[in-house]
Amino acid sequence: MSAESTITTVPRLAPGTATVLAGAGLEPVLRIDDLHKHFHLPGEKRVTAVDGISLAVNRGEFLVLLGPSGCGKTTLLRCVAGLDHPDSGRVAISGRPVYDSSAALNLPPERRHVSMIFQTYALWPHMTAAQNIAYPLRTRGVKRAEIKERVERVLDLVDVSAQANRYPNQMSGGQQQRVALARALVSESELVLFDEPLSNIDAKVREQLREEMLEMQRTIGFTALYVTHDQSEAMHLAHRIAVLDDGHIAQLDTGRAIYTRPASRYVARFIGRANEATGNVTALEGGRASVATPFGLATAVVSGDLVETGETCVVTWRPENARVDPVERADAAVPASLVIEGDVTARVFVGLNVELLITAGDRTILALAPADSDITEGQRVRLSVIPDGLLAIKNPTEA
Repeated sequence: MSAESTITTVPRLAPGTATVLAGAGLEPVLRIDDLHKHFHLPGEKRVTAVDGISLAVNRGEFLVLLGPSGCGKTTLLRCVAGLDHPDSGRVAISGRPVYDSSAALNLPPERRHVSMIFQTYALWPHMTAAQNIAYPLRTRGVKRAEIKERVERVLDLVDVSAQANRYPNQMSGGQQQRVALARALVSESELVLFDEPLSNIDAKVREQLREEMLEMQRTIGFTALYVTHDQSEAMHLAHRIAVLDDGHIAQLDTGRAIYTRPASRYVARFIGRANEATGNVTALEGGRASVATPFGLATAVVSGDLVETGETCVVTWRPENARVDPVERADAAVPASLVIEGDVTARVFVGLNVELLITAGDRTILALAPADSDITEGQRVRLSVIPDGLLAIKNPTEA
């Protein structure tokens, strides 16, 4: 099969789509069922890296595994690739089991029909860019003429044709990563795995490569499972994001849904920036909670697991979801789900906005105001959280 023949065969998902093609009866490219992986570290108890994860990645989807170091995202990726041996569970690629603990099945990486791009590029130092890209085709016995055609095509696709005869030490980090991507794409694998591929590249080049990767994914439609700790990168690339926490999926949804309706306090804290306070639920009605907080009574949209009347919960809001006015100019009639008064202790210009640190009692709140705002340090202000901008999330200590 030539590279050209694959370009029109894979459907392209619309950005933000969560379950495209599932309803059409098509088998997901990747299905993970109840996967577990433990490590026994010297001098430590058993560490659970993957804790019963189940996940499906649809054809043509770009799914990102997002989380801090140690959350299990890279271990999960390596289990899919066959580089780590899970303890139990099942992994299937395009409907074909590649790992099944109940059947004592564990196919080696070379029989899983996946490509993987590593953080360190993993290019052969004694081979040119073209030779590195051609390597997986040569090992599979592809004819020389077809190798030449496919390598030239993918070199042009990732914009490194001019570096075809250079060795890795003669290329920049960005060029090396393009070669690594080309080597993954030239194999025409059913699934491409990315292990933080842009983390070692300068910010400007990283942004450019992200755009190019998106364009290639639109053109070719490859299915991707992508690991990163960079929230911006995840939001930029993903159709869906799986936020990992301590070996399990804390939330799986589109980037917009995760940001606006986090399922837990952990997700709200990890994704973007948020203010929060703990309060007591006094009433529930129509998906909203009345919460007695240190700032006063609040009306919050219930997000994630349901909270109960009489229990404590966390109320949280994004800085952009609150309006800030000097107290003397504040309009008490402006609808708000929570109103707080405090003093501005810091003001920082950040481009389109200024960031304000507001002290209210013993708490510090982050807020945003327009760049041309005349609010100054030391000024007394009123912060009004917009309706629907305040969320009530179950307090994990009450779970």
